Amino acid sequence: MFKLNSLRKKFIVLVTVILLIIFGVSGYIVSLDNVSKTRKNLTEQAIAFAKLSTKPLAETKELYFDSGYFKFKEVFLEIQRLDPSIKKIQFIDVNGKIIFDSDKIGESSYQGSDNNFVDQAMLEKVISAEPEYVYNPKNSSELVEIFYPYFSDWGSHPYTLRYFVSYDEIKANIITIVEQTILLFIIFFIFVVLAITTSVGRLILSPITKLNKLTQKISAGKYGERIQLKTGDEIENLANSTNKMAEKLEQDIIELKELDKLKDEFIDIAAHNFRTPVTHIRFDLDFLKTKLTGKISAKELDVIKDIDSSNESLTLLIDDLLNITTLEKEKMKLVKFQPFDLTAIIKEAADIYGRNAKKKNITFKVDISKNTKAEVLGDPPKVREVIGNLLDNAFKFTKDKGSVWVSLKESPKEYIVTIEDTGIGISEEEIPKIFEKFHRATDILTYDYEGRGLGLYISKLIVEAHNGRIWVESKIGKGSKFSFSLPKNLPNSPIPQHV
Repeated sequence: MFKLNSLRKKFIVLVTVILLIIFGVSGYIVSLDNVSKTRKNLTEQAIAFAKLSTKPLAETKELYFDSGYFKFKEVFLEIQRLDPSIKKIQFIDVNGKIIFDSDKIGESSYQGSDNNFVDQAMLEKVISAEPEYVYNPKNSSELVEIFYPYFSDWGSHPYTLRYFVSYDEIKANIITIVEQTILLFIIFFIFVVLAITTSVGRLILSPITKLNKLTQKISAGKYGERIQLKTGDEIENLANSTNKMAEKLEQDIIELKELDKLKDEFIDIAAHNFRTPVTHIRFDLDFLKTKLTGKISAKELDVIKDIDSSNESLTLLIDDLLNITTLEKEKMKLVKFQPFDLTAIIKEAADIYGRNAKKKNITFKVDISKNTKAEVLGDPPKVREVIGNLLDNAFKFTKDKGSVWVSLKESPKEYIVTIEDTGIGISEEEIPKIFEKFHRATDILTYDYEGRGLGLYISKLIVEAHNGRIWVESKIGKGSKFSFSLPKNLPNSPIPQHV
């Protein structure tokens, strides 16, 4: 099916339609004009023939009709051949009797019968001293009959010749005229279409196509691509602007990559350097809690516990930063890919987080059949981390008396894990950003919880490292539904490569 999926196709169709209308209308007008001229010429020719032939025909009849009919017949037919548009001729006397009809010309029966008279309307035309013309009532320009009076040399008016005009010949001429007009129209139409589309294509569409290819390459990450157009018009200016944009974009990308590299290096160095002192602080705090319990006041002990809690949060942040660095830099080199049962991992995580459900008075359901076994290929601890992150978020943002569900579904090539809650939900504007690094939805900033904005980002990296997908469906005040998929461990399944 022809699709208008390019500017060139749309332009060709537009030009074709416009020219079809123009040439169609003009061709129709030209055809009408030619037909009108042909009809007019035939009319003038018929009138001229009647005027010139009436006297010779009448004199021939007077000389040969009665005494030498065959001589009359020969002369009559010879004169009639001069104008094929005259299909029939009648001799009518002033009393209205048809005394000769060319349709009945022959050797024995050639005269009209005694009762063959014209009607009163025709009789008035017969006795008229001036030529009378009868036109087609349906077409006022079409002459059909001519009544031309004959006067002898002595001024008598013995009869009038009635000429019947035929348009058979003009019909054939009209068909020829129309055919020639259509043929010329097609030839000229094709020539004009080709000329316009070729010239416009070379001057406008081809440069635009080159620009389009350049922008596609730039969008594909080939920022060093450039285009050279010398059209001397706005398209050349557009090409130059595109080149400048690509150059600026290339510089920005290089700078962003450098900044991103510096950022990753900083996070890596900071996380590694923070780990040692944080570990020492934890050991020291454990030592203080052990040695000073019972020797200091409860308020002082609470201060130490607060420090320990903050230190624990800092430790988790450092672990997340190190985890991200590993995932991003090493592209998730999981050297321990192995087959494992996904249902077992889900149930383990569900057992742990089920305790939180009781504490927060939340209904928690696991929709997995006891006999279900979902074998996948991957790193069990990493997959457990994904499930844990999603469950942790579900419980964080679901208030008391809410609900959280975990389910497992199967498709021909993958398993889909879904964690759904009746929590505060996520706005439509926030959903596209929810898996970004350090992102915290603005809709939940007023919600009392602690978070680093890294859990979903890490989960996304882990799932993609397993050649899976992760997505979310949510509405404010209606809860959220996080899902991720993992490929089945089918026979001859290849070990996932680096993302």
